[in-house]
Amino acid sequence: MTPNPPPPTPETLKETTEKLVSFAQWIVELIRRRSWFTLLLLGDVVWFFFGNPGVMGAVFKLLTNQDLPAGYVGIFWLVLVLIFGVALVTAIVTLPKPISLDVSAAGTRTAIKGLRAFARSIGQCVSPDCRVAVAAEAVQTWAEIQHPALATLKQQETDEDGNE
Repeated sequence: MTPNPPPPTPETLKETTEKLVSFAQWIVELIRRRSWFTLLLLGDVVWFFFGNPGVMGAVFKLLTNQDLPAGYVGIFWLVLVLIFGVALVTAIVTLPKPISLDVSAAGTRTAIKGLRAFARSIGQCVSPDCRVAVAAEAVQTWAEIQHPALATLKQQETDEDGNE
């Protein structure tokens, strides 16, 4: 006869409860975000562990005092594969496609179709050359904000050019 296991400590109960709470919150978050791919795979794992013939055979034997029907093993594997297949199809349909940014073609583009200036003063800035100049100026300003020494160096170059 095996001895009874020792009763759980309060720390063990607290850790187990916290893990169960975080698991339940994770499932609720999956449902709220409608992450069907992950939910289907979770269902597949649950089915694999709790619906397998060993576990279900023991439960069926306990409840009915009979063995599992002969076809249960085939049904188990069929359901497992079907859930996995539905999860893959769901992933193909719902997961976002990767975005490719081709920077090499950025220099050959023309003006934006249908772009209109709101005022005459910015009307010239609709052309591609002006947009590139504005973008370069914005990058330069950002670099000067991030590294103030660049602004000082640029000011010194401007002063040297003006003094000559």
